[in-house]
Amino acid sequence: MRKGLRKFYFVSGVLYGPGGVNIIQVLSQETAREILFYIIEKKNPTQSDLIKRLGITGASTSWHIKRLLTLNLISESRTGKFKRYSLAADPEVVVKIVRSFNPGILEKWSSRLTDISLSFEELHRSDST
Repeated sequence: MRKGLRKFYFVSGVLYGPGGVNIIQVLSQETAREILFYIIEKKNPTQSDLIKRLGITGASTSWHIKRLLTLNLISESRTGKFKRYSLAADPEVVVKIVRSFNPGILEKWSSRLTDISLSFEELHRSDST
């Protein structure tokens, strides 16, 4: 699949579900992946939080956020003068794809994914009450 100047390759016959291809595109890019994982981890960070965490410019952060919004992986809400970002994709699909996408990423992020999985469980419990 071609997106702009990038080409993405997928294993034939593997189903990733709705939005799965978009998640894989983001996982293959370090900065976008960092932003997505930070949004998942912190639940509702602001753009300032992302800039501080990643150490990149506001323009770069804004570009990646717009891309994640366009791919429907995150959502944006306004709290006063601040915009906050949260995961819009199905968390179970994200974790499943991360686990199957690249074992290297899984090893690198294993402790962080455990924390993220626990956050999903807490979120699921609070939504069902």
